[in-house]
Amino acid sequence: MAFKAIYNMLVELSQETGSSEGRMPWSRAHIWQIFAVNLDKLPNVAATRSSRLQYCDETAPITSDPHSLFPGPQKKTDHVPRDIGIWCPRHLKTSGEHGYKFLGVDQCAHLCPNMYFTSDELEFAKSFIRIVSIFCLCAALFTVLTFLINVQRFRYPERPIIYYSVCYSIVSLMYFIGFLLGNSTACNNKTDDKLETGDTVVLGSQNKACTILFMVLYFFTMAGTVWWVILTITWFLAAGRKWSCEAIEQKAVGFHAVAWGVPGFLTILLLAMNKVEGDNISGVCFVGLYDLDVSRYFVLLPLCLCVFVGLSLLLAGIVSLNHVRQVIQNDGRNQEKLKKFMIRIGVFSGLYLVPLVTLLGCYVYEQMNRVTWELTWVSGHCCQYHIPCPHQTLKALMAAEDKYSQKEDKYEEEIKALSNKLKEAETRAEFAERWFLVKETECQRFG
Repeated sequence: MAFKAIYNMLVELSQETGSSEGRMPWSRAHIWQIFAVNLDKLPNVAATRSSRLQYCDETAPITSDPHSLFPGPQKKTDHVPRDIGIWCPRHLKTSGEHGYKFLGVDQCAHLCPNMYFTSDELEFAKSFIRIVSIFCLCAALFTVLTFLINVQRFRYPERPIIYYSVCYSIVSLMYFIGFLLGNSTACNNKTDDKLETGDTVVLGSQNKACTILFMVLYFFTMAGTVWWVILTITWFLAAGRKWSCEAIEQKAVGFHAVAWGVPGFLTILLLAMNKVEGDNISGVCFVGLYDLDVSRYFVLLPLCLCVFVGLSLLLAGIVSLNHVRQVIQNDGRNQEKLKKFMIRIGVFSGLYLVPLVTLLGCYVYEQMNRVTWELTWVSGHCCQYHIPCPHQTLKALMAAEDKYSQKEDKYEEEIKALSNKLKEAETRAEFAERWFLVKETECQRFG
């Protein structure tokens, strides 16, 4: 404070002397030289300001006052947090004609290989997909070959099992082909002139091989699910409505129209919307891998609808068969056949429903946590890719949630205390009013 007071006195003295003697008043540089302050060693304010725009989310201190160079009590510098959104890394940027989108940023492609798993986890996932696809392919082909050996053995209501097996044999084959191809189809190479640098997943229908994989995989996945629903319909008609095989077979044209028409329409619609996406884990191309809205309406919703309808019809058919079993209790031979038929239906439905419900659970879990995963990834790699780090990280969100919950509890307690005080005040006011009326009555009586 003493230096600052002397500084102000010198400024005033220089102005008075300069104005009276016709000379220019002392400049700040002259005054600073008196205090032996070297101006060359002072920080360049412009350079300091330009160097504060860092890639990472660091706090930006307010520019210090030059007078703070003098000794004395200093004010604590304020730290201003910055939140300038999420930027697309430079090597993931794309041209405007492809419609890529990543982390909510347009013209930004997803990283390839997968950014959520380590190398060991990716190798384990690929090996698991290879083993399961080979096993499913063998099981489905065995069912199809059994049908081809004796076609008359599988009539309605069991005929949809064959079409269901054909669909999932092709699905298994596509995943096995994706394993063999690796990331060559699902990912863009560094030599792709459509991208600046880096490996990114294929988004859109520009890659013909990826588009063909998507069409075959999505079409037969949806068709297999629809054929399972048709299988439950035929079982319900046979068990609940007592339809004969011939009566059910007359509806075969309608079954085929629905089973192949609905998946075909959805596939064409997705191609028109340019929603083909490369899977950087399995090597195939599918839909809804990065776009949550498309996954919700074109994958999750159709599967949930099919599971609900199929499970309802399956339970209705089992109830009807159980009723028939109680009616024919005295007929041991037919009752044994019916029991075996019910066990076969239950085992087959369980083998289909358990993996499908597990898949639906994974889709729902991904819908709920995808935004958190992406935010966590950006927070952990923003320095590596030289992009601004998001201001609201996962820990900040959790801390804010705890803070607001504590405030909410505190406000509830305060409201409760105020309510009690208000009730107490109302009680006292009522008592005072009654006391005043009694006194007024006494005054009128004796007055």
